Formats: sequence, structure tokens, C-alpha cells
Amino acid sequence: MSRTNLKAFIFIPVLLVLSLYSYRAECAEFSIRPSIDLIQEYNDNIFLSKGNQESDYITRIMPSVNMNYRTPFWDWRLDYTLNWWYYHKLGKNYDSHLINLASHLNIINNFLYLDVNDNYSNIALDQRRPSNENNLNVNRTDTNNLTVSPYIKYKITPVDTLTAGYRYTNIWYREEEGINRQMHTGYATIEHVFNPKFNAAIGVEYTADRPENTEPDNDQTAVFVRGAYVISERTNLDGTLRYIWIDFSNNNKEENISYNFGLVHRFHQMGEIQLRISSDILTSALYGIHESRTEQLTIRYGETFTVNGSVFHREDKYLETDLKDKAIGITTGFEYRPDPRLTFIISGTYEKNNYLPEDEDREIYRAFGEIAYQLTRKANLILRDTYTKENGRTGIEDYRNNIISIKVRITI
Repeated sequence: MSRTNLKAFIFIPVLLVLSLYSYRAECAEFSIRPSIDLIQEYNDNIFLSKGNQESDYITRIMPSVNMNYRTPFWDWRLDYTLNWWYYHKLGKNYDSHLINLASHLNIINNFLYLDVNDNYSNIALDQRRPSNENNLNVNRTDTNNLTVSPYIKYKITPVDTLTAGYRYTNIWYREEEGINRQMHTGYATIEHVFNPKFNAAIGVEYTADRPENTEPDNDQTAVFVRGAYVISERTNLDGTLRYIWIDFSNNNKEENISYNFGLVHRFHQMGEIQLRISSDILTSALYGIHESRTEQLTIRYGETFTVNGSVFHREDKYLETDLKDKAIGITTGFEYRPDPRLTFIISGTYEKNNYLPEDEDREIYRAFGEIAYQLTRKANLILRDTYTKENGRTGIEDYRNNIISIKVRITI
């Protein structure tokens, strides 16, 4: 574990100690909700291989805790899950973690704040190779993303607000191939509230992106405008338009227009339709920063019987290589709750990828079924079947994988 990642883990117990101290010091709201998932599953292809498939029985034990803490000056939330699993045929056990921490500290009331967010999860190491979130030993890596941001928020007038601050980001990967990086960002924004239905803001941002043990570094300068408009009681529109200049330490330069627009319409209390188009500069574990463009239409409708579906298109252009990834896909499914204690879920996904400059295609088919039953007020029984079929970029990457599991979730 790297020194920077160790700091993220040290921060959590320090936060807990400080919170308990302040809990005694003044009136505070505090809640803690532990739970545990006990899972037994059968996986018919644990290495996602085309031939010589190896099956195994896997036991998973996943204790979790959810904590919320609130005082007049400090709010924080912590969700933590330990994922421990054991392969009976292989005779091996592994572990991973899921951490979501969000802290908001009011240092000087209505002026100076400190936000801390930490996210530890397991992701695909190389998005161009076969990966499955249920097979955490194949092309997967643990990653930790820590963000610390002190900032000021000052009301210039009753309708104008200035926000300015600094944001430190540390990204770490367990696998050595992953590109760890530290990012230092300064930003300033002025927001104007025109009326209760419409507000807009303009801002500037500068980021020094410093990947570890790899070249090149890069500096990003951006100016942006954003706004949000309430069209009606059930319809909202929001958008951000950003122009970015990127200077690499190897003297390469990029200019980019990024955007994020969303339209949401709610059908009373029966669901919603959402359209979102976005373009942003993101980081990847292996290929450096990239421009990711996405268009997605999502529909959800129903109450007892809920139907949902989406269509999407995504294009990733890597700025430090000549790679480009394209994807189109569709998801559909339904959820049926004939009884408050019983839920049926069925869903399916089709995704087609194209990889350039190789001009290689990949198709992914997924099907998912679940029956969940609430045994008691604190215990649930869940049966699942997850099927994946992938026609990979090359013949050796083709695989089929089916996972059948039974889970008991106990909330203490």
C-alpha cells in the first residue's frame, strides 16, 4: 500500500475519534446501522476463460456498517463493507473493501468550509479486456480516491454568492500497472439567483495533474458557465459548458469543449424520463486522461410493477495515446412487488464496443434475475442468477459465465 493511500485509511479512525469527542461536547445526532450478508454461490467460470472452464463454490461473508453523524457544524456519513470470499475447490480466500466517506465541516459559519470524500472500491483494470464485477480476481483492481477541499463561500449580495477554494485529489490502485496520481485544483465561481426557478454561475478552474512514475504531467485550465432551470413542477433542466486548455510536459497541447446537460421529467409519483448528454476529461487506470462523451436516455415507469430501460452511446478518446473506444447499448428490465415483503427483478443488457485503431469489436450480453423476500423485520432472503456472454475482441477472449447465489442479509 502506498504512503498516500495509507493516509486515506488513517483519516477514517481519526475522523471517528474526533466525532466521538464532539458528540460528548455538544448535542448531536448519531446513528449506526450494522448488517451482514452471508452468500453461497456457484460460479461456472471463475477465470472467464473460453476453454477449460473452471467452476467453484464460493462463500462470501460481507459485514457492513452505516454511520451518520450530524452537529450544527459537522455532518459526515460513512458506509463500509468488507468483502471476504473463499474458493472451496481452489482452497484460497481473498478480501476487498468498499468505503464511502463524505464529511462536511463548517469551520467558520457561513464562510469557511472543509469537505472530505473518500471512496474505496473495486473496478476493471483494463476496460478493453474481459471483466466482470462478480469475478474480482480477473482484470480487476482495488482503487482509492481521496478528495480534500477547503473553500470559502461568501454571499456578496442576497442573490450573488462567491465560492473559491482548493481541492486535493489522490487516486491509488492496488495493481502496480495502475497509474497513481495526485491532482491539485484551484477554483472560483460566482453564482447568481435570477429567481426561484433559475440560477446560473460562471467560473474558472486550474488543475495540476501529477501521475506517479510516468510521463507526462499536465496542467488544465478551464472556464465554464452552468445553470439550472425549473421548467415546471415536474420538469427540470440543468447544464454546464466548459472550455479547457491542456498543456502536457512533453509540449503537447489539447483544447477541449466539454459539456453536461440533463433534462428530467417526472410522471407524478410513477416514474421519470431522463435525457443526459455529457463530455468530460476523466482519468483511467492504464491509459492516462481521456475525453469521455456520453449520451443516454433513461425511462422508469410504474409503482407496484415498474418498467425501466435505457439506451446509451459512449466514446472515449485517450489524449496520451492514439486509442479510441466506442460503445452503444441498451438495457431493459422490470421490478414487480406483489407484496411489501416480496420483490421480483429481471433485467437484460446488450452492449457493443469498437476499439480503434485496431478496429476490433466486442459484444456483451447480460441477464439478471432476482427474488427477494423479507423473512423478518431484520432478515432478508435473496436468490440471484447472473448470466454473461462476451464475444471478445479476439477469439480467446470469448467466454460465458453463469453465477447462481443465495444470500441472507441480516440487519442488526
